[in-house]
Amino acid sequence: MANVTTKQGVLFKGLSKKVVIGTFIAILLLGYGVVRIGVGASLLAQTLEVVNFPDLADGVAEVKLFIEARANDQIFPFSLKKLQGSCCIRSI
Repeated sequence: MANVTTKQGVLFKGLSKKVVIGTFIAILLLGYGVVRIGVGASLLAQTLEVVNFPDLADGVAEVKLFIEARANDQIFPFSLKKLQGSCCIRSI
């Protein structure tokens, strides 16, 4: 395998630029997924009243009003708990 060199010297001995870039993108996407799962789990915990954070309560209340206002127009009606649970599951 050829060395990938930069102006400073060898970047990673034995690894190509594609492998380094691919690994970097994979790490970014993994971090994004972890954040999504964390936010979904915290919103679900707030909905189920496991935790009580005022900022999350405001967001959950707004979503609840949105869902209730459009309950008659939905093809598949969701309750707030079902919506938060499905968002958490889809993040995985």
